[in-house]
Amino acid sequence: MKYIYRFLLSTLIIFICNPVWAEDFKIVSFKGMVETSVDQELWNIVTEGQLVETGIWIRTGPKASATILLPNRTQTKISRNAEF
Repeated sequence: MKYIYRFLLSTLIIFICNPVWAEDFKIVSFKGMVETSVDQELWNIVTEGQLVETGIWIRTGPKASATILLPNRTQTKISRNAEF
């Protein structure tokens, strides 16, 4: 019985945590030059409401910022001159 509980707990943790990494982020708002890139060589200007897949690079210019909505419904602000 003890092993069944461990298995169920492990499975539950995987299902709870997995969507956080599998879902897209959303650009809620931005100001200035904010871009995305798959390879850090070719950059594309973002649009408000744009979905950004996990693994895509985001960078902000010297007078820019962006607010993104994470899969867990929290928002994060990216300040100027950032790249991640």
